[in-house]
Amino acid sequence: MPLWQIKETITITIIITIIIIFIITIFIIIIMFIMFIIIIIIIFITIIIIFIMFIIITIIIIITILIIIILIIFTIIIFITILIIIIIIIIIIIFIIFITILIIIILIIIIFIIFITIILINDFFSS
Repeated sequence: MPLWQIKETITITIIITIIIIFIITIFIIIIMFIMFIIIIIIIFITIIIIFIMFIIITIIIIITILIIIILIIFTIIIFITILIIIIIIIIIIIFIIFITILIIIILIIIIFIIFITIILINDFFSS
């Protein structure tokens, strides 16, 4: 094999090797770019999911606080109603006791007046 053929073969081999390395490099760069895009998409989706979870947790906390406030208000209303009912019952009992005492006093006065009149009439007719 002459020297010029050896040089040509070596040159062709080097050129083919450079072309193959270039193609492999371009392929690796494309794969890295695709991986970069996939990682960015995954990060974006993760951020969106975290944001959505934050919003959901915030809504759940707000709803829980509202439910607690409503329960507290409901409890206070029930307590006030029970207190008012107890006060009304106590007032009615006091009123009934007062009326009863008044009726007893009036009856005692009427009996006393009747007794006095009977005594006076008896005294009048006796003399």
